Amino acid sequence: MSRLQVGGLALIIHANLHENIGKTVKLVSFVGKYRSKSFGERDDFWQIEGDDIVSFIKGNTGRIYHPAQYLMPLGDKQTQDKLSKEAIES
Repeated sequence: MSRLQVGGLALIIHANLHENIGKTVKLVSFVGKYRSKSFGERDDFWQIEGDDIVSFIKGNTGRIYHPAQYLMPLGDKQTQDKLSKEAIES
């Protein structure tokens, strides 16, 4: 079974901005506890990045956080491990 990990890819399966549902994103880092206006305070946030992610904050291209519950990891364990290794080396 695939899992979320730094450098891996994930599919957004739920979002408050419907334009983001179905988009593929890269997992930048695990943030953990964070308070969001959209999702409230949670312990499972990830910082994500993607070319066409829509944000509530106009011009926000850096820090976009999303709960793990609403991200589906893409790729098998071997692919995810390779991506993670590449992210660490770069």
